[in-house]
Amino acid sequence: MKTELYLRPPTTGRARRFLKIVGAVVGVYLVLGSIVHNLVLPERVPPPEAYLAVGTRLDSVQEGFRQVITRMEDGRIWTRMVLEPNAVGPPEHVHSGFGEFFQVTEGTLSVLYNGEVRELGPGDELDIPPGTRHKPFNTTDQPVVVEGEKGFLPAEFGLFLLQAYAFFDADPANSSPPRAISQMSLFSPRYDSWLAGPPIALQRLLFGMIAPTARLLGYRSFYE
Repeated sequence: MKTELYLRPPTTGRARRFLKIVGAVVGVYLVLGSIVHNLVLPERVPPPEAYLAVGTRLDSVQEGFRQVITRMEDGRIWTRMVLEPNAVGPPEHVHSGFGEFFQVTEGTLSVLYNGEVRELGPGDELDIPPGTRHKPFNTTDQPVVVEGEKGFLPAEFGLFLLQAYAFFDADPANSSPPRAISQMSLFSPRYDSWLAGPPIALQRLLFGMIAPTARLLGYRSFYE
């Protein structure tokens, strides 16, 4: 008589229990972290008017931008922006709640617009609707000047530029993971500036998971 033995891998049950424990820990972390981050210890961000005014500079060494606020009214700001020769500009990004408007007065501005590069000369304009991927930059050896009545931004976004430019210019390592991801987990939801590519809903989810830990590590969406 032949006897056959069917052995169940001993690690299967342990692996399932381990995954359940990990899932429970992650779930508790997400719930408690979200409560602490958003309700118990919410960040205190001042109104933009407390730090922005006509004449405030919003300069980025890394991106090659020199900006100055020329007008501020009803929660909006207008700037005169100069792109240095061969300025690389910001990473391609998107805003869900507001658009941008580029009016060129000097030089030739390049704009990556939904994956297509457009070039704007003096007198040219380009309207970037909300939800549109974009990236301004300068491929020439001459400066580019962007300003105009139509090119206003939310003052809250100006506060973001003041914060983000200082953070990313402070240390080259701040532009790479994990620092960049930790910081953007707080910047993006607060100021409506998202990376191009991944759906915003997915970024909200991932950043929501990262944000409590980022806060514990000392990252903020506003620095005095």
